Amino acid sequence: MFESSVHVLSSQDMDLIHGSALELLRELGVRVDHPDMRDLLADFGCRVEGSVVRFPTAVVESVVDKMRDPANLVDGYVGTLPLRRDRISKTARVVPVATGQATLAYDLDTDKLRPATQQDLADACRVVEALPGAVTGHPVYLPQDCPEIVRDLYALKVVAQHYPYSDFVEIYSPQTVPYFLEMGRVICGSDEAMLENPPFCSWAFATPPFQFGQHGLEIILRLKERGIKRGYGVGGVMPILGASTPLTLAGYLVMQTAESLACNVMNWALLGRVTGYSGGPAILDMRLATASQSAPEAVLLDLACMDLQRYYGDPDPMLPYALQADSKMPDIQAGIEKAFSATVAVLAGSRILSAGMGCLAMSGVTSLAQLVIDYELCQYLNRLAQGFVVDEEHIGLEVIKEVGIGGSFLSEPHTRKYLRQTLYFPELTDRRMVGDWQQDGRGMLDHAKDKVRRILQAGERREYLSAEQVRELERIAAKAVKELT
Repeated sequence: MFESSVHVLSSQDMDLIHGSALELLRELGVRVDHPDMRDLLADFGCRVEGSVVRFPTAVVESVVDKMRDPANLVDGYVGTLPLRRDRISKTARVVPVATGQATLAYDLDTDKLRPATQQDLADACRVVEALPGAVTGHPVYLPQDCPEIVRDLYALKVVAQHYPYSDFVEIYSPQTVPYFLEMGRVICGSDEAMLENPPFCSWAFATPPFQFGQHGLEIILRLKERGIKRGYGVGGVMPILGASTPLTLAGYLVMQTAESLACNVMNWALLGRVTGYSGGPAILDMRLATASQSAPEAVLLDLACMDLQRYYGDPDPMLPYALQADSKMPDIQAGIEKAFSATVAVLAGSRILSAGMGCLAMSGVTSLAQLVIDYELCQYLNRLAQGFVVDEEHIGLEVIKEVGIGGSFLSEPHTRKYLRQTLYFPELTDRRMVGDWQQDGRGMLDHAKDKVRRILQAGERREYLSAEQVRELERIAAKAVKELT
């Protein structure tokens, strides 16, 4: 049996962080730039002075009680990751997730970076769908071959056509909301079906420190007004250690916790649901003035997030950036960063490995070759998490006695019986003898590129919309371009 427990916070640590966050919310408060949200919070018992909202401790604690009941989570989503829990296998020990929304693609043929296209996103949909057990929690790419204001809309158009579901595509602008609603009716077949299960989502993230902008709040309030039943809310927080928080990890966690609790109060006031504890840690490299989500300090904060998720009642805690990398290409650095954080994630009890397969450069770049490499890493970790059985049958004492001194177990029925149960056979990892490898000198990246090409060349492209639906989405997208640009 595989058992592992990695924690960085004690219960006393978390009590202190919680109490300090309550003090910040009570005395400092947060800035909320939308008057309608301020009115909701005032009605809920918060103190509103201008654009600043302060949260009485009793109000926050009442919502914390709701957070500790999984039945109150927003529509079963994994925190603010747009991934529904009902899409995740309940028995899988490791769930590989493709995310990213990268604006740059690492080209499979030239090994150069270039702007991501709609075709890249369609190809990514096919690759992820071909990987058993893999799921998607954001569009892998955000297409750049269309006007900036409608890139979210074009992502919906492509994903709906080429992937079984599209409810992880986020709305990024209040201006595109009407067009999302129009596309939603086409994809779902009716207005009623769209309201129940919208094929898109939107999360209004905090802007640290302690700010919630009008832009994101306007989107979710419009969706609420329209009668959309799920897939939106006040989302996560992504502070940067040393820039938008103190440089100390403890100070970071207090600020992140305060902002996360504010999100949950807003969600309860708006929707009667909570998102649970959320956070997306990054640190500021003081030498370069650049952010990193793969530094050891960031991984420590990720682990603290898992402890705090448990503290606030999350039934399935997730390491925020288990498959992230600062490297800009599929190289040794990417391998080190991803293997480090993903292994730590599994040892800490995170089943969901997100942010995500294929992600490079803090999700600014995605490589489809890296994506299938990351999938293989997840299979390694899945085998680790399976552990092994110790009983009389698996020990095979009688077989050992029968083979005896100097014998071989290769031809034994016991070996054949347990071959597939015991051994994991990787697809991309090269285990050949040196002499055989010297015949071609090909490595894991070569094998990964071959796998991506095989997936993309295999058979006809599967599409999930009729030709009429596709034409209608094209019409709506063209109308949005004309009217918004």
